[in-house]
Amino acid sequence: MKVWWRYLEQVIHGVLIGGFTGVLAGCVEYGLFYLEAAPSGNPTKHYWDIVIPYAVIGLVGAW
Repeated sequence: MKVWWRYLEQVIHGVLIGGFTGVLAGCVEYGLFYLEAAPSGNPTKHYWDIVIPYAVIGLVGAW
């Protein structure tokens, strides 16, 4: 039970760190969109295209 709890804690931390990094990167891209420097024409789609991969990378990195 203790080992399982430790793995669960690592996964949660990984997702939170990955999600936070994705939110930060998404906000930067959202700002670049308004400066007309972002590659995507849709800020919401571009934001989620950044957040989800970072959350997945954080989850994989937790293992």
